[in-house]
Amino acid sequence: DFDWGALARILLTNGYDFDLINDDVLQNRSDLAGGHIRIRDLDYRILVLPNIRAIPLATFRRIEEFIRNGGIAIALEQTPSESTGMAQYEQRDAQVRSLSAELFREPAGRDGTGPHRHGRGYTFFMNIALSIIGLPSTLPSTSWSPSTRRMLRTLVPIFRVSDEPLT
Repeated sequence: DFDWGALARILLTNGYDFDLINDDVLQNRSDLAGGHIRIRDLDYRILVLPNIRAIPLATFRRIEEFIRNGGIAIALEQTPSESTGMAQYEQRDAQVRSLSAELFREPAGRDGTGPHRHGRGYTFFMNIALSIIGLPSTLPSTSWSPSTRRMLRTLVPIFRVSDEPLT
């Protein structure tokens, strides 16, 4: 199982806010343009798929469109390998696996956290991210944790993320 609370603590402790987006919103209530997911007056450039095995094919196609147009997606631990629902599940599962292979491939770079280019965007597949992080129950609130530095190293060239202590 995935511990949403631990990931939330890591992100918030290191100065990142986030929102959860469900399939309906991504499929029907969002605008994808210029590498952004826009939902009403909210705007997102990064989408994290936290240890997701099953995903509706329509949602995964929207995620591919987001990436192709310049967005960034990060898959933690695994990439989607199954669709949802029973109708034509074998065909849809195969399409999900194919899309996962196209978007995320195997972990890249010397430490397995490197980017893959897709269209104008990037994907990252970190299949050992949570074990590297260790997900401690208490996190420092005034500086970057060493595990978060490791995860963010891959994003520095793109976002110029600073690892200076938060004040």
